[in-house]
Amino acid sequence: MTNTSSDMTNIAPYTSGDTIKIGNGEGLSISHIGTASLSGLHLNTIYHVPQLATNLLSVYQLCKDNNCWVIFDASNVYVQDKATKTLLFQGKSHKGLYPIPQSVSPSIAIPKQPSSVISKQAFLGQQVHSTLWHQRFGHVSNDILHHMLKQSQLSVHPDATPSICSFCLNCKMHRLPFSLSQSVSPLPFQKLHTNVWGPAPCVAYGGYRYYVSIIDDCTRYLWIFPLFHKSDVYLVFVKFHAFITNHFHASVQYLQSDGGGEYNSIVFKAFLANKGIVHELLCPYTPQQNGIAERKNRHIMDTAITLLATTGLSDKFWYYATAHAVFLINRMPCSVLKMDSPYVRLYGHVPDLKSLKIFGSAVYPLLRPYNHHKLEPCSTQCVFLGYSLGYKGFMCFHPQNQKVVLSRHIIHDELVFPMKNASAFSSQSDSSTPIDSLTPAIVVSMPSSPLLPRSPSTSTVSSSDASSHDTIIT
Repeated sequence: MTNTSSDMTNIAPYTSGDTIKIGNGEGLSISHIGTASLSGLHLNTIYHVPQLATNLLSVYQLCKDNNCWVIFDASNVYVQDKATKTLLFQGKSHKGLYPIPQSVSPSIAIPKQPSSVISKQAFLGQQVHSTLWHQRFGHVSNDILHHMLKQSQLSVHPDATPSICSFCLNCKMHRLPFSLSQSVSPLPFQKLHTNVWGPAPCVAYGGYRYYVSIIDDCTRYLWIFPLFHKSDVYLVFVKFHAFITNHFHASVQYLQSDGGGEYNSIVFKAFLANKGIVHELLCPYTPQQNGIAERKNRHIMDTAITLLATTGLSDKFWYYATAHAVFLINRMPCSVLKMDSPYVRLYGHVPDLKSLKIFGSAVYPLLRPYNHHKLEPCSTQCVFLGYSLGYKGFMCFHPQNQKVVLSRHIIHDELVFPMKNASAFSSQSDSSTPIDSLTPAIVVSMPSSPLLPRSPSTSTVSSSDASSHDTIIT
């Protein structure tokens, strides 16, 4: 096979449509067929392949056309006539190959059509760079490209290295993947994650539109605090920092949050600088960097929405539902903590779940202390809204007067959900009538006991006696 037809004789167009398969798997078309003689050797079938990088000679065809032997050693090549034992050609090896001088003289041999047994394959040719294949496949990714080339047994140039395609960057740029972090801080409260959720689609009872969540990186314990405005985050964090400093003797070293204005106020920055807290801000429009807080918010809202839908409570009870969701989440096993719960990691013992009841179910509290006269019923059907984390009792919503009653003297009926068919209340709940200010409408979970109790007697706390571990922030 040759890439030039200048030394060929008896040239005729090649019309069979066959191609020459070279080392990179590419098929090169055959332009013409003819004959030639090379250093006195007759070549009866010569293919003209214009795209071939170098001329190639088939030893099989050489022996067949000249009735000769071809002998190779490390330094020489010999071509000897089989009948006369005459040495027809002798050459030297060069860089692992055996070149034959390209002085070609015309031959008088009659051209023959290629035999069907001739394999039109060559193992030397121009290897295509990966950049060219990348463009041929419409700017496909490198991983898919190399898989396709390997599957099709196509090779690329050995010097080809992955390069940056400006067209791909301009037209197909997207967010880079985020690595999943399973690490936790070695000490409680060493690093905190925080995020603001809201505004809510409706104002919660108490007038709240937002809540801020704070998560301890070490124990994954979660707190949420209701907010009228985002700017209230500063005061909430100041109180929270004072609480953990007083009760846990802990020192906050890092606070991770987004770059929202509620975290970038002058007073907030001054407070963090005064306490020696490093503020780790996220890149704009990159909530994935605050993955712990974002996932906790999603877990909270998924649980809260499910609670509201199950019980038939109005959306205005969204903060009661989120507070109860936090109460439950802190007591659930966590894979990051090797199936420990945040409660266990923070308090050092398993929580008592005997008093756990279904949120939004029917409850009958003792109402005599709230009655205006002695002829009123001692109790009526109310709605269970969770645990009063600042008092030793339960929160019960009275549908008739829209008040929250605190009581420890209650009877539960967990199979009944009063608000599912409370059409009368639905019309009232849209009004602006506030809940009785004598009872707390918004509660937040706040630990107040030592991280590791000194004795078992001080570490056993019932869920119904939550005030020993939780308190209200006002």
